[in-house]
Amino acid sequence: MKIKKGTKFFLFCLFILFVVYVGLYIANVSGYYETRLNHKTYLTNEEIKQFEQDIKDGKNISLKQYITKKNISYNNKISKAGLFFSNCVEKFMSEGIVDILDVLKKLFT
Repeated sequence: MKIKKGTKFFLFCLFILFVVYVGLYIANVSGYYETRLNHKTYLTNEEIKQFEQDIKDGKNISLKQYITKKNISYNNKISKAGLFFSNCVEKFMSEGIVDILDVLKKLFT
């Protein structure tokens, strides 16, 4: 039995999606996401305790000392490719469909 090239590609994509699903399922069952949220909450609680202690000690307080903002850059090849694909789809949806409707209008009038 000979398998066609398109079938191999489909099975490969299906396998990749299955592996991603299993990985996400394991992360969910193991509590990875909840652990990350708890860690963030713990850090916030520690900052609140430090703030309250500094108030009791009468220190000069600035909220900027206790609030930390982390700017994480998610720019990588995959996100750029996703943005490019999204822009192409958006361009097709906004311009391509109008052009197709214009062609159909001319054909049927």
